Amino acid sequence: TLALPIVTLDEFLSVFTRLGQATGLDGASEEARRAVEAELESVRRRVAGREPVDVLVVIGREPGEIRGIYAAGRGSFLDELISIAGGRNVLESFTEPYPTLSPEEILAARPAVLIEPHVGADLSASDEARIRRTWQTLPGVPAVRNNRIALPTDDSLLIGGPRIGRAARILADLLHPEPGAE
Repeated sequence: TLALPIVTLDEFLSVFTRLGQATGLDGASEEARRAVEAELESVRRRVAGREPVDVLVVIGREPGEIRGIYAAGRGSFLDELISIAGGRNVLESFTEPYPTLSPEEILAARPAVLIEPHVGADLSASDEARIRRTWQTLPGVPAVRNNRIALPTDDSLLIGGPRIGRAARILADLLHPEPGAE
């Protein structure tokens, strides 16, 4: 058994090397690593020079409630992807990679964009409306007030894997949408 704990982006990228060594597929694993690094660099270039957007990525919460909220904090791979995608994590002052937040802490953080992934879900328009209504209990949050609540369903956002570059592209699209894309 090969246990590979992954919290940061560097730890994720090192997995390619470690898996290559463990399986004898060094060349293929390094090629895959370089492809992911190139994709991340492409996202960095795309958003270069743009003003960073204050963002909160909610990993989980009690269904139908704004409590029991877990979010991507400083030091998590999502925090690093937020930065690559042209965002600024509003939880940069938190010391845990995945802190639990109160509604008051979200109000104080003032995210301009709130991203709440629903990995693998097939959200209907009524599902999305229900989720957005739940967030309306915090009208003082700029993302809520300005309807910048994103509910992506792509699993690459929460599962560190070879599609992590895709996750960075999705975040960049949500933070810096092209004109006419919203």
